[in-house]
Amino acid sequence: MPSETKNNPNKIIVFVATLICLLLILVPMPEALKTYKPDWSLLLLIFLGIHIPKEFNLGAAFLIGLMVDSISRNPAQQFAIVIAKPIASLNQVREVILINNN
Repeated sequence: MPSETKNNPNKIIVFVATLICLLLILVPMPEALKTYKPDWSLLLLIFLGIHIPKEFNLGAAFLIGLMVDSISRNPAQQFAIVIAKPIASLNQVREVILINNN
């Protein structure tokens, strides 16, 4: 296995960011602040899609969505399927920007 794959710091970023996201989803909020609680998983996916676009794709977004579904006790794949559209749109916008800049 090449050393660049084995010691890839992006894998550590993805793991730590996903762990923090899952913990923030589980943190209870007071009733008065529940309307202001952000969708942490969507923020994580947008961050990863912008920060490391080559390693982060729809499959990874779907897996993170499945993890969110399992910890939040949603019906199977409800969030995982819904989250795929913003990530696909982000990938399309990034490709258009790259094509226009070249």
